[in-house]
Amino acid sequence: ASSRTVFSQVQVIFEYPTMSANPNPVLLPVGSSYGTTTISWSAFGHSTVAIHMGSATGTLFTQGGTTGSATTGNWVTNGMVFVLVDASTNATIDSLTVNTATASLSASPNPALIPYGASGGATTISLNAPGDSNVQLHQGSTSGAVVFSGGPTGGVSLNNVANGTTFYLM
Repeated sequence: ASSRTVFSQVQVIFEYPTMSANPNPVLLPVGSSYGTTTISWSAFGHSTVAIHMGSATGTLFTQGGTTGSATTGNWVTNGMVFVLVDASTNATIDSLTVNTATASLSASPNPALIPYGASGGATTISLNAPGDSNVQLHQGSTSGAVVFSGGPTGGVSLNNVANGTTFYLM
């Protein structure tokens, strides 16, 4: 058996077209059915691309080069589909479904029991803000004391909470 010297080598790596949305899911404000997200794409091998809404022939959202991103307006709804298309051949490259989510707050116990003679009671506020890792829980008003910061899920136990106190997840 003879041995041969290796003079060079090459590793082949494939680039697959991709799309993403950030955030996804889109966290909706209270009372709203619409949100905003940023659509990003990478479509190596395609010099000009278009992103359509709903289908490959749907309403044009944006167009650009091999890679890019574009931010939607405040009109994204749950289950909205974005389709990445080669602008010169109209061939579908990739697609993406964007979902929405709503935040939730709960207090336990609620109603909270207030011991005789006390001005407030104890409760635990639990929160869930899918897709958002930077939320704040304010006590009393939207500019009130921050009693929790973080996310997307968490909770805080509070003592001496006055009757009727409202908490705001922001």
